[in-house]
Amino acid sequence: MLVLPPTLLWLSGLAAILCFNIETENPYSFKGEEASHFGYSLSQLDTGTEKWTIVGAPLHKQGSNTPGAIYKCGYQTTCNKISTRDVKGQEAIGLSLAVDNKENPALLACSPRRTMECGTNTFVKGQCYTFNRKLEQMGKWPSKDPECPKSPIDIGFLIDGSGSVGSVDFNKMKQFIIALMRKFGDKNAQFSVTQYSRRVYPQFSFTDYINAPDKQNLVNQISQAGGGTRTFTALEYSANTMFEKNKGGRPGATRILITITDGESQDRGSHADRAVQAANRKNIKRYAVGVGRAFANSRAKIELKTIASSPEHVFAVSDFSALDGIQNELENRIFAIEGTQGTGDQSSFEQEMSQEGFSAVLARNTILLGSVGSYDWSGEVSVYRGSSQGFLRQSEREKREMTNAYLGYSVKEIKFSAGSLYAVGAPRYKHRGKVFIFSLARQNPQNEIEGIQIGSYFGAELCSVDLNSDGRTDLLLIGAPLYLNQNQGGIVHIHQPTQLKTEIGHLTGEKGHEFGRFGSSIAGIRDVNGDGLTDVAVGAPLENGGRGCVYIFHGRDSNISPTYTQRVEGSSIDGKLRYFGRSIDGSLDLTGDNLTDISVGALDHLFILRSRPVLQLKVTVTFTPDNISPLDDGCSAPAAQGTPVTANVCFTIIKTSRHTRDGANEQGEKER
Repeated sequence: MLVLPPTLLWLSGLAAILCFNIETENPYSFKGEEASHFGYSLSQLDTGTEKWTIVGAPLHKQGSNTPGAIYKCGYQTTCNKISTRDVKGQEAIGLSLAVDNKENPALLACSPRRTMECGTNTFVKGQCYTFNRKLEQMGKWPSKDPECPKSPIDIGFLIDGSGSVGSVDFNKMKQFIIALMRKFGDKNAQFSVTQYSRRVYPQFSFTDYINAPDKQNLVNQISQAGGGTRTFTALEYSANTMFEKNKGGRPGATRILITITDGESQDRGSHADRAVQAANRKNIKRYAVGVGRAFANSRAKIELKTIASSPEHVFAVSDFSALDGIQNELENRIFAIEGTQGTGDQSSFEQEMSQEGFSAVLARNTILLGSVGSYDWSGEVSVYRGSSQGFLRQSEREKREMTNAYLGYSVKEIKFSAGSLYAVGAPRYKHRGKVFIFSLARQNPQNEIEGIQIGSYFGAELCSVDLNSDGRTDLLLIGAPLYLNQNQGGIVHIHQPTQLKTEIGHLTGEKGHEFGRFGSSIAGIRDVNGDGLTDVAVGAPLENGGRGCVYIFHGRDSNISPTYTQRVEGSSIDGKLRYFGRSIDGSLDLTGDNLTDISVGALDHLFILRSRPVLQLKVTVTFTPDNISPLDDGCSAPAAQGTPVTANVCFTIIKTSRHTRDGANEQGEKER
């Protein structure tokens, strides 16, 4: 007996898993103001009653200023600007965004470029703003406006009281000191004065200045000594004694010594060397003011440069009346180092260029803000929980190797059943990049993953992926958009939170795009192919000559499939597009069809790409009778005389796309 197979044709679920189901024809789009960089950042937000794509336009202009703007864009509606209080100047709000679709506040929008003017300096501190579910501004972080730094400055004056200085000119010198004391009076500065001629005459110490009820009188009562000019003897004496703690000198204060003289010294040579060495040992920044024609010759000019810490600290004026003309310039040069820390002639920044809010996380009333510019661009993360503030940063021991690491360039939450950890990218760490893993319970990192290729920008982008939607992170994706290998530009490394040191796979784009910056944006997108697992979208905004592309990778058990299933080219949507894929999110159904929609940013554009339902088709053919005897003589006879056979063809279409509606998983539908 010959048995016929009951099923001749069967199309398995493989077609559903590998299908191209992101709709690219006629996507819904929004165009922002030209050159505003509308679409630079975006996040999908569910307010409970409405669903929006929140879009940043950080270079939106308002008159001569660039305050930036953020918009809410709804499917088949318009984009409306969200009202922001206190945003002004050159803030560029919208450079980074974060949302929490479960808690309140719901939206965090940051201006890491918020600046403040301090004298002639421009400091970049950053500011972020929270919004409730009605998209009304609630507060700002940090909650207090940044202030100009007021680090302590101890300023000493070393004044020439030799006989060559006339009494009228000596008085002008005293008025010059009083004027500078007034200028620095509100800048946490204190003053001391020493007079010199052939001997050294301390006039008043820092302690005297602090305790004096009439500080101006301390200067007025100084009498001219007369005699010779032993400048370097006085400089050495002042360096060794003036800034000591018992004279009122403050530990950690910036030390400034301003020497004013009208002629060449009478103690050059070894005295000069000892004086300079003493000042350098005490980290004293020295300014030299030469008055009169005596400093017209080259030897006198060299002496002034020896007295000063650097050539930029030298001032030469024609007479004592001209001292008033250098007040502002001297103030600005001194103020240029005020607020920084350093040794010798080297200064370093702490929070003056922090750019707080370069990256952001908003989770359960906890706010994390990346500050890439903190501590000479070593970087750190500010943590706000209620009214308290903490920091995630490297230890003091490792600060030197963290210089220019950009810690805080990216921040993502890693969720566990018992709590959370936070991954923080430092893409310039030792030029290879590193990702640090922090717990909020301790300031220093408890784990780390280091990049392998110099210049790859490993850690520039991070993505936390919950494959099975159980509320716990299954994968940490780490972007290295400048990685270069075999005609491929950019890579995404895949790690598991439980074994962070070991890479379990990686994702790459199409070959032939060395400078495509694959991995510049990475987003976990809600299941689009019906297998119940979270999928991933990766942006390569510089592929195709800067037009950009987005790749779709499907999730699989404990990993992401390394082969992309769809590559969406920006040029296929609009030939004039630039940087398509610079920002991506795909966590919500925006169109009301219970299927995932992907929001994609490009230069001055937003696109909403709809996912199509995935249908699984099974075809079965059954026969009656289901077997035919090979001994049946009718087999060789014409059909009309043989055994009749009936074939039953059945087509079964199963909708495999899964989605969540009000927290319940909706099953597929069958049609026959």
